[in-house]
Order: sequence, then C-alpha cells, then structure tokens
Amino acid sequence: MVARETKFCLAEDSTVTLNPETLLPREKSLGSPSPPPESYTLLSSMPAWCWVATLASFIILLSNASLRTIGVTGFFALLTSLLLPPYLPVQLTIFLLSTLVAGLLSGWGIGIGAMRAANAQIQASIKTNPVFQANPALAQPTAVFSGWFLGARSTAMYCAFHGLGAFIFGAMRAYAVKLTFMSIFGTIALDVFCMSVGPLFPSKRYTRLNSMAIAVGCYIAIVIVTTLFIFPETMSHAALDTVAGQLQRIAQLIQMQDSVLGARPEELTRDGTLIRKFKALRA
Repeated sequence: MVARETKFCLAEDSTVTLNPETLLPREKSLGSPSPPPESYTLLSSMPAWCWVATLASFIILLSNASLRTIGVTGFFALLTSLLLPPYLPVQLTIFLLSTLVAGLLSGWGIGIGAMRAANAQIQASIKTNPVFQANPALAQPTAVFSGWFLGARSTAMYCAFHGLGAFIFGAMRAYAVKLTFMSIFGTIALDVFCMSVGPLFPSKRYTRLNSMAIAVGCYIAIVIVTTLFIFPETMSHAALDTVAGQLQRIAQLIQMQDSVLGARPEELTRDGTLIRKFKALRA
C-alpha cells in the first residue's frame, strides 16, 4: 500500500507535507546509549543517596563481632532499611521511626500476655498430673516430649491473643494509614510470639525479640546519623524545593513556546528535538 501524504497549513503562505512513515519511531543506533538527563538530577539530589544506610546495614552482617552482639536476626536491620529508607525530611523520618518502635513494642507486649496466659494453663495441667509429682525436675522435659505444651488450652490462648492483636493492627492499617509501619512491625512481633517460636517453648521466654530489637536499634542509629549529618532536610525545605522544581519546569515550558512558534516544519515531527524536550518535561 502506498503511504498517503497529509497536508496542512501552518500559515497563510506555507504548507507542510507530513508523511506517515516519518512519524514512525526510528531504529535506535547500535552505539552505547547515553544516560538520561534525569539520572544527573537524581545523583545531585542528596536524599537519593539513602542507599548509604542500606550499605551500612549490609556491612553489619559482614562482621563476626557484630553478628555475635546482634544475634540470629541481624538481617532484620537490612530488611528495615529496605522498608524505610532515610530519604524523607528529619521530622517525618523521626515520626516513622517512632511508629516503628511503638509497633514492635506493642506486638511484643501482646505476645508476652499470650505466652503468660498459655504457660499458666500449661503449668496448671502439669502440676495436677500425678505422674510428675514423683520427680518435678523431669516434669518439664517430659511434658515437652509428650506434647503437653501443644494442648488445646494453651493453643486456644495463643489463638485468642493473636486474633485480638491481628484485629487491632489490621484496623490500624485500614483506618490510620500514617501508622502503617506500626501495624507492620506489630504484626511481625505478634507472629513471632504466637505463631512461630512461642508455642514451642515450655518456659516463659519474654526476651525472645531481643535480637530483633537490637537489629532495629542499629538501623535507627544509622538513620539518625545519615539523616542529620549526610543529607539533612526539614519539611519546609522539602516543600519549597518541590514547589521550586515545579515552577522551574513551568518556566521551561513557557520558554519553549517561543521556540515552537519559530521552529521549522521538520523539527515538529515525532522524533524532533522539540518534541523530545516536551516529553522529557512532561515525564
């Protein structure tokens, strides 16, 4: 099929002919692509360097001494750095960190209540059993191997507390979006106590989340250092910077109007320089 040519008039004395073949995207050159101009803006922006906190959290995992101090959940610092990178202003970062710690402590408290209630039921059943009266020292190990700590009463206690905590944190996530991190970390702490390692231990182990709390504390220290000393920024500065960036883009669009009015017809094609500049500004 022969491509049809379309003519339209830009002015009274000039007519431009557009061929549909010229509107198709051209093949890309085989040379090495140049980086987009947005990459320079990202590298020049200080909050874009928030990956430094993730790198510091990863370095913690490489040292054997730090792993002995933190414990088996040292990876939680790296996980937290991916969930909450320090790219926000100082006030907002401190608020999110406080909600994170509050959620972890809330889930920890509900888990302690569940473990205490479940262990009370377990210990009562062991004491009333005449088999363990002869040698109380063997009562706990025998109960573990016999499955006494997985009884219906203790399981019901864990399920009741877990359901209560899941309802609280779920409602918090649905109706209080600002407390999302509080609900996430509260649910994690609750699952550790009530659904993973909590029911497996016969005795009271309320410090089960010590390692996780130390890992989160290490990341909080990294965030405070990077936010205050590497790229400090306040809420007012972030708002003014955003407004200034938008005004700069509007000024560039207005300046380009003059170049469009005085451009040649071949520069107004889809692959033209002006069209690409407009697309870059609208992105």
